[in-house]
Amino acid sequence: SPAPQPSSKASRARVSKRPCRRESAPRDLPGTGSLAACTTIERVAELASLAMAPAVRIAFFRRIPHTVYMSSERRNVALLTACQAMLLTNNSTLIAINGLAGLALAANRSLATLPVTFWVLGGAVATMRASLHMKRVGRRRGLTLGTLWGFTGALVCAGAIWLQNFWLLCFGALVFGVYNAYGQYYRFAAADAARVQFRPTAISLVLAGGLVGGVLGPTTSRLTVDLLPQRFLGAYLALI
Repeated sequence: SPAPQPSSKASRARVSKRPCRRESAPRDLPGTGSLAACTTIERVAELASLAMAPAVRIAFFRRIPHTVYMSSERRNVALLTACQAMLLTNNSTLIAINGLAGLALAANRSLATLPVTFWVLGGAVATMRASLHMKRVGRRRGLTLGTLWGFTGALVCAGAIWLQNFWLLCFGALVFGVYNAYGQYYRFAAADAARVQFRPTAISLVLAGGLVGGVLGPTTSRLTVDLLPQRFLGAYLALI
């Protein structure tokens, strides 16, 4: 029959020829236990005093820049949706009339679509710069500046139609492309302005605003192209 197993640690240690180690609670050095207790009490008291200080509470909440309230959240998303709708309205209008205006002003018919090319080029060149600019000054100031670029581009294009200057029209389309570059960040601004739970819906709503622009753009260009005696002048002024 098998031998009985040792019943105690000391017996097992003698059998295995290993020293027996007694398990005991760690003991503090003389005076360290009371010192640790005092330190813990002081820390708790310090945290309690910090929690009771109004100035500290204000400084703490100022360090949280992404606090979003439901009222401002929905208002910001609605404004960004409207901005996206206006952006796509302007873009579809420009696509509809830039080639025709270039054909009317260009000395060579092969250059008729050059204003459209300048518009795309302006957006491509300014996209990265717009992102860096908004990283430095914030979404609000960056998107406001982008809207000013759109106003300037529309005025330059209208002046080109008034002066019958083809290259000025190309320059105005280039400026308008900068506005298009800033407008590509409306959906990212919606993501920044929304809570985590509402963020996918906010981005979807802003992008859905472009559907409105797809309907309003061609309609606006058709109704305003001959609104003024100078052909295409009313369409460019409508972009403002």
